[in-house]
Amino acid sequence: MKKSITSIIIVSALVLGGMAGVSCGEKKATATDNFAEGSADLTEQKNNGSISNANGIDSAKSEAKDKYAEVVIKAEYIKTDNKALYNNIAEFISEELGGTYAGDLTDIKSMLEEYAKKEKQELTDMSKEFLGEVASAMIYAYGAEIKVVANTDKYVTLTNTTYSFMGGAHGSETVVGKTFRKSDGRRFGHEMLRNTGDEKFNKLMVQGVKSYFIENGVYIASDDDLLMNLQIGESLDYLPLPQSEPYLTEKGVTFVYQQYEIAAYAVGRPTFTIPYDKIKPYLTQTVLNLID
Repeated sequence: MKKSITSIIIVSALVLGGMAGVSCGEKKATATDNFAEGSADLTEQKNNGSISNANGIDSAKSEAKDKYAEVVIKAEYIKTDNKALYNNIAEFISEELGGTYAGDLTDIKSMLEEYAKKEKQELTDMSKEFLGEVASAMIYAYGAEIKVVANTDKYVTLTNTTYSFMGGAHGSETVVGKTFRKSDGRRFGHEMLRNTGDEKFNKLMVQGVKSYFIENGVYIASDDDLLMNLQIGESLDYLPLPQSEPYLTEKGVTFVYQQYEIAAYAVGRPTFTIPYDKIKPYLTQTVLNLID
């Protein structure tokens, strides 16, 4: 769910075997820098228009900008005659962008245009209010990109990456995901999990966080090394579930801790996927029916 315009971007860098944030001297990224390119397998038909490919996926894009603010919003969605599935995906897109769209859900392009225009105006007004006469010297930026990251016969999963920049050394970014059952459009989130208080489940989560650090070049040889990079207390005996909901991919269940949630900003977003053969004992039968 979009939280006003204070979403998050990772502009962290790996240094000396650890993690450190990008310095204040970095050139700030803009919404266009992060979201203008889009998916490699899509062919853009026109600016602010619809984009489509042959894999059952459509996409739309909208941009709005002036000398104070710049906004880019993109969204992929499934081409389907299943009204329940389509409506749930369209509603998810709208809710991620603010939840105020009252128009035709079948017109995703118009939806994005409305949100882009509204977001740009909010940023422009904020820039003028807080920066006054020097407002035009700094461009506020917002971007959102909703992508289809898994598309099987039984379910489809979308993620939303949102970005904002309103001055300072860096912008901010957040990523959330949502899985939909294709038969009826049902959404899945935390309720897909069971027995999460089990010690073995906690070990899977700890191993997942540990793998995130190792894959990003951080030396983690022990639990103590991992704790040094986290901000969760003095023990790994209970690692809290991410506030963001888990989602299904073709390889397993993906978990995302947002920036600052369990570690410092420079760590980024600890993200990992637990393979199905390991996490099956902790999934409900309803979800098992989707992956078997």
